Amino acid sequence: MEAVEKVEKWKSKWERFWFEEVPSEIFGLVRIAIGAAGLVSLVGSTPVEMFWSPDGIAPLPGGGLGLRRYVLESGLGVVAGWTMFLALFTALACMSVGLFTSSAVIVSFLGTVVQAHWNPLPLTSGHGVLMAALFCLIWADCGARLSIDELRQPRARSRTPPKPPAPPGNQGARQPVWPLRLIQVQVAIIYWTSGLYKLLGPMWRDGSAVHYTTAQNVFGRVFHVYPFPAGFDWVLTLLTYTTVLWEISFPFMLLNRITRRVALATGIAMHLGIWAMMEVGPFTWMMLASYVAFLDPEKVRRALIIRTSTQPPPDTAPAAMNQAATGSTPAA
Repeated sequence: MEAVEKVEKWKSKWERFWFEEVPSEIFGLVRIAIGAAGLVSLVGSTPVEMFWSPDGIAPLPGGGLGLRRYVLESGLGVVAGWTMFLALFTALACMSVGLFTSSAVIVSFLGTVVQAHWNPLPLTSGHGVLMAALFCLIWADCGARLSIDELRQPRARSRTPPKPPAPPGNQGARQPVWPLRLIQVQVAIIYWTSGLYKLLGPMWRDGSAVHYTTAQNVFGRVFHVYPFPAGFDWVLTLLTYTTVLWEISFPFMLLNRITRRVALATGIAMHLGIWAMMEVGPFTWMMLASYVAFLDPEKVRRALIIRTSTQPPPDTAPAAMNQAATGSTPAA
């Protein structure tokens, strides 16, 4: 019996972890963050004539269905490039503001997949994070809250027959948490595999990786012009080992509430530091946008709720109506 109880207990935890219903506000906030980071990434893939047209800096035509070759031979390279760019920009913008949200998320995901095959040269690892996050958001109702679609719902309901009032607590504004869990798992896998891969590099093992990556003039932003003081090289060595240790331990730190906060706070500091010292494209902002999926859904909802009702509470309404009818005032 004890073994059965333990199995049922773990089964309950598993179901609660993946299928617990949480407020839809968190999905709206994640949608906005991912959409905004996607727009930043897309704007970075410009000028359009260079990175989107087949006659720009793009892979040679051929392979697949030969679409690039056909477009190039038809003289429509620039037109095709601008069409693809504007279509993806529109989809990400609609996703960010929550207009036709479900369709916008799907088109954004398909557009990022096409972009990766059309011309991967200007893309960074942040593009893979964007594709993974968009795939997870496809399965959620991201437009239920914090969206233009939500504002359009009253007009849509006015054209349909009236329905019974919703139960107290607005339970309809909740949905299963598992799409957020998928994003969290993706982030954990990204860090864990990155940390394990770093162990294969001799510069990461001897502690010199951060020194060399920040000092060279390809990715370096500061230290290739203003060298880091030689007497403080131990700081860069410490950062090297801290990065590897943090990435490898990240999935395990998520299992505890306190260590989870330490892991996420360290990640924010790490990515902002990388952005300040290195040119890594939109990767920093894409990873920070994915961190929104780790916020407490209930706290997010409480922080975003704005009370606009000016009606008296239900228990005081009858008394107020009686006073208005009789002209009496309450006793002091």
